[in-house]
Amino acid sequence: MHIKRFLFFSILLLAVCSIALASANLTSITLSHENSAADNADAFIRWYNAAEWTSAERATWSATFARLSGASQSDDEPVYVASNSGTKYHRNPDCTYLKSATRVSDMPLNEAIEHGYTPCSKCGE
Repeated sequence: MHIKRFLFFSILLLAVCSIALASANLTSITLSHENSAADNADAFIRWYNAAEWTSAERATWSATFARLSGASQSDDEPVYVASNSGTKYHRNPDCTYLKSATRVSDMPLNEAIEHGYTPCSKCGE
């Protein structure tokens, strides 16, 4: 059981890092199957913390980490709404359903729910 979990998280971490490096064009990070999962995680965390992310990128990463870990989003984590006409909240600020919005605002999840926003069918669940 522990070996399967170790392999799963090592592969998952490697995949996330590869995608991040490809999209962000940042300096490299070295992860290895020969390292422990904890060592690879520490290397990733150092790389992540050293990077200069926009607030939208950090929010996207936070939402991704929450989904990957199976954690639910807390009430105070930001969601994104088309504040001029939208009825849905979005966990991903780059959601294709937000592309046509003229104004996008972020707010805590609990506030979005209080204002009557419901989850986006693509990224809000």
